[in-house]
Amino acid sequence: MGLRDRIMEETRFDLDFWLKALSELGYDMRLEELDVGALVEKKVFPRSLGDNLRVEGVRRFLSTDYVEGALILVSGSLTKSSATRVARSWKRMRLLRPLLIFSDGEQSVITTVPGPGSEGEARVFNLSERLYHTDVEVLESMRFDPDPERYKERYDREFLPYEKVRNEFFRGYRELYARSRKRFDQFFAPRVSRLKAPLMLNAS
Repeated sequence: MGLRDRIMEETRFDLDFWLKALSELGYDMRLEELDVGALVEKKVFPRSLGDNLRVEGVRRFLSTDYVEGALILVSGSLTKSSATRVARSWKRMRLLRPLLIFSDGEQSVITTVPGPGSEGEARVFNLSERLYHTDVEVLESMRFDPDPERYKERYDREFLPYEKVRNEFFRGYRELYARSRKRFDQFFAPRVSRLKAPLMLNAS
């Protein structure tokens, strides 16, 4: 079952979901397990993540000269702010652009930090309960490219374009509403006018 086949279905965004989704997006899913303790010692993970968040495991699914991708399995309160802190720390300490996918077994948060440095824009995207059409558009922006340089450029420019996707969705919705309203008015306006016409009674 592909991503588009799951639109509007109740979905658990767990490790199994991501193994299938990333494979569909072209990633070679030969995972490498990274040592959480070593990552903490090297300050890739802050010692205190806050929000009762605990890292249970890290599976790397991508490593290029520019970008490193990892599935981060967590327990506790998964928030966008915690995910962003880890992504910035990851880029600062490992000197690679991070594509980090956090999962608590139910919901997921995806983070990227495009461009040079770790203090610039961070992009964050949340998935929970259901997979919507706009969610699939965002995930497909992350499709793998075997050319490392081109992949890095797409990472910086195109990954997680949620605002763009959302704006396009609502622009399409507004256009659909305008067309529907025009047809409604064309059909019902003459009938409403006749109903509002005064009732003329013959004088006896």
